Amino acid sequence: AMAHVTPAFTWKLAALMLNTLLSKYQSYSRIEGKDFLKPEKDKQLRPLPKDWALRGLVWVADYFLNGWFSNNKLDEDERHIEIASHAERRKERILYLGC
Repeated sequence: AMAHVTPAFTWKLAALMLNTLLSKYQSYSRIEGKDFLKPEKDKQLRPLPKDWALRGLVWVADYFLNGWFSNNKLDEDERHIEIASHAERRKERILYLGC
């Protein structure tokens, strides 16, 4: 698969983006750990809006933690609303997946 992706993928731009995000990141232990998706202490488990769209797809079956979508306090409309805190969490997830 990599033989097909490598020639067309812009590795330099991907590295530049990851390095830019990493330069503004303070704590590496969270993105280097195995428990990345677990919420930090005193924080509620809240999937990103895209997580709800990915739910049920075969290729993400083992990606999300058990109970990831169990927050019944969110109604259907609220699940897809972007809030300011999502931007930081999304950057953190990009670093986790890219590093």
